[in-house]
Amino acid sequence: MLIYILLSTLLGALIGWSTNVLAIKLIFRPYNEYKFFWFFTIQGLIPKRRSELALVIGQTVERELLSSEEIFNRLSSSDIRVKLTRTISENIKIRLQKFLPAFIPSGIKDHLTNIVDIVIEGEVKHFFQENFPKLSEEIKDTLPIASMIEEKINQLDIKELEKIVLTIAKKELKHIEYLGGILGFIIGLVQGILLIVLTA
Repeated sequence: MLIYILLSTLLGALIGWSTNVLAIKLIFRPYNEYKFFWFFTIQGLIPKRRSELALVIGQTVERELLSSEEIFNRLSSSDIRVKLTRTISENIKIRLQKFLPAFIPSGIKDHLTNIVDIVIEGEVKHFFQENFPKLSEEIKDTLPIASMIEEKINQLDIKELEKIVLTIAKKELKHIEYLGGILGFIIGLVQGILLIVLTA
């Protein structure tokens, strides 16, 4: 009786664990579609529905996470403005130092670089206040974030995509496998006990 219950629980655990392992594998495998008996086909969920998934992911990211409006709002932030001003100023100063004749006193050169700083800061500020809002309005409607993401996902090698997903969700997928084994163990145990009770 105990041997029967033990075998039932072990078999249940094995079936539960192996079923979940197979289910996880079938998310990606097989990569290509295979036909059986001319009417039954099998292919991994992601490879089969990749184009639909890519479309939905692209639309969701654009709608919920990263709209073109948010991108332009971030680009017009004070941090970006400061970095842009600094970069332009530094580049122009380097060019000035390179092309100004050596006989010009360093005091005049310093004065010129100070003027450059003031002019650049004013121009960048003017650009972000006057021109950037109009420019962003013109561009944001034509910035295809959803289609760009969709295209990238469709271009990604399915094996590479599988590797990424499995790396990210490795711990959670292992838990699913173990949970299948635990549930199978419990079902096998209950089934074994019930069968013995009913046949007693």
